[in-house]
Amino acid sequence: MRILLTFALYCLALTTFGQSLPGCTDPNACNFNPDATCDAGACNYYCGGCTNPDAINYNANALWEDGSCFFSIEPPQMQLVVEDVEAQDFYFVRMDVMEIGNGAPYVVSSDYNTEMMMISNNGQYLAGPFECGSTVEFTVSSAAYGLMEYTVTDPVGGACTIISTEEIETEQTFGVYPNPSNGFITISGIENTTYQAQILDMTGRVVFQQQINGQTAGVQLNIEALAKGYYTLQLSNEQSVMSRGIMKE
Repeated sequence: MRILLTFALYCLALTTFGQSLPGCTDPNACNFNPDATCDAGACNYYCGGCTNPDAINYNANALWEDGSCFFSIEPPQMQLVVEDVEAQDFYFVRMDVMEIGNGAPYVVSSDYNTEMMMISNNGQYLAGPFECGSTVEFTVSSAAYGLMEYTVTDPVGGACTIISTEEIETEQTFGVYPNPSNGFITISGIENTTYQAQILDMTGRVVFQQQINGQTAGVQLNIEALAKGYYTLQLSNEQSVMSRGIMKE
């Protein structure tokens, strides 16, 4: 699934620069396009659809009318939340999608760089990282309807209050690296005693827990199973409770 999504985004990226014609390249699909040069993951094997040419979602490949026609754009309802990464010079933007609208799946791009992401359902999505002090605006386009532009967001930005090295040494009692990480993280600077390590998601739900013993060389945790996003790592014992923000990419 990840390979197919990556290929679809690559195909759409080439389209942005006029280097390809996206479409369905499977001759067994209802919407097979013999002129397509790359598959954007839009093959349709359900041959019903909207047969009204006045509708936004008119489907010339539909073999029968299934009552799905719509005549006005309903963009996704989403809230953007800036997530600063403690003691780092970048920030992320969390997209909370409450209503998916009628153009899913969507391709989300920004005026900051050429990276894009796909949004298919309600839920939380993470974009970034972006340089502190910069602003970014997102364009949401429907991949289902020829990259039709559905909405452009207001610019958002992160101030990212940077903590100096001296402040980190006095205020933080343990370190985590690499951060962000896509697999293993190492916890350093903790005492040689037993801790309960817990990782909490943005809703406060515990998604990982493990008992660890402090070591001079550091303690390694495997977070490969966690979804991409922002989390809180919490270490606790009878004497104290400590926490740090971590990012899974």
